[in-house]
Amino acid sequence: MRKIFGVIALGVLLFGCMRTAVFLPGEYSPADCYLCGSNEESLMSVYRGRNSLGILCTDRFAVFDIFAPSCDGWGQRKKENANRIRMIMRGESHGTIMTMGIGDRTAREVDIALEEGDRLSLGDLEGVLCGNCSDLFKRLQADKGELLTDVFLVDFLTAKVYPLDTSRHFFVGDYFVLIDAEECAITVTVVYAPQTLSRPAT
Repeated sequence: MRKIFGVIALGVLLFGCMRTAVFLPGEYSPADCYLCGSNEESLMSVYRGRNSLGILCTDRFAVFDIFAPSCDGWGQRKKENANRIRMIMRGESHGTIMTMGIGDRTAREVDIALEEGDRLSLGDLEGVLCGNCSDLFKRLQADKGELLTDVFLVDFLTAKVYPLDTSRHFFVGDYFVLIDAEECAITVTVVYAPQTLSRPAT
């Protein structure tokens, strides 16, 4: 009986090793996907399910919440009476990202300074996305061209991404988004504007 169990255990171990050996980039299951899955190596797993929007930089798959509140040591939100500014330096040949909030108002402005390295590279996404998400970025690059930036708006509820290379305005869930895109700079204004149950009297 022990021999039988030993043979079975050895077979399972060998199968696992073989599966790991042929686990090529782009073959991740959705659960392991850095964007739509729950991979703990991706910050998307931290923000998953929030009714909020974020900025995604695909070069290192860095993600941050535009509306991230200031919290005290106990995780309680602190009252914000002053303007808040956060700046992220993206490293050599990359630009900067700065978010600004006005006290407790439900609006944020994101200023993105672009450098020569801020272009989408599909190579940066190899091995971290499922097939569907990988195909999404391939389609975006095919539609937008080689000059598509590597900075995107992301909806944490749906994991849907929005390119920031074109000036336009639209709604994403409860948020109104206004994009002002230039060659070397992008300004994104996001306003929390949930749909009201009743219309104002006319």
